[in-house]
Amino acid sequence: LFVECGGSIDVTGRGYPEGGTYPGEGAPMGGGGSHVGTGGAYGGGVRGSTFGSVKEPQEAGGGGLGANGSSSGGGVVRIQAGTLSLGGPTASILANGSVDGWQAGGGGSIWITASSIQGNGLIEASSGGTVERGGGGAVAIEYGTATGTALTRANAKGGGGGLAGDNGGAGTVLLRGPGTAYGVLRIDNGGTTGQATVLPSLGSGTAQVGTS
Repeated sequence: LFVECGGSIDVTGRGYPEGGTYPGEGAPMGGGGSHVGTGGAYGGGVRGSTFGSVKEPQEAGGGGLGANGSSSGGGVVRIQAGTLSLGGPTASILANGSVDGWQAGGGGSIWITASSIQGNGLIEASSGGTVERGGGGAVAIEYGTATGTALTRANAKGGGGGLAGDNGGAGTVLLRGPGTAYGVLRIDNGGTTGQATVLPSLGSGTAQVGTS
């Protein structure tokens, strides 16, 4: 699969609609959409509850909802390829929440399985916003070999640029390369102080020696 420089696979805003969320979860009111990262809310606004998978993300981002313009969440990208090549720094795979009003949508999901990942493009399931920012989504990348900076640039940041209560929380980026049983989980909000990142259940069992 080759994404040329300047090209994109883009499902920004193709997730849950305004105020929509995963079945059984709480929707925001006067707040940005949530996913793994919690969306921000202004004043007495209600924050949407979080949901989703870290290891195999397949859920859309939650929609923001408020009186001053609402936005839909990011959609879902699933890629299975022998080689995924991002042809330059402006090649992108995006599942961002939309920013159509004050309340932004939450980031969506990107799940990639490839023998080889090449290039310096952007892989992102993030959010933005003008007032109430959305929470970050979930990215999981399983790979055999990797060259370039695409894995370093991959992110699921929450929306920032406002007050801490308005900013969204970080989503998750899971990188599972060769020789790693579980992979490396990265939670990075890009320097933004925002809401909580709420990890879903990772399964049950007996804690191993040396863990807590």
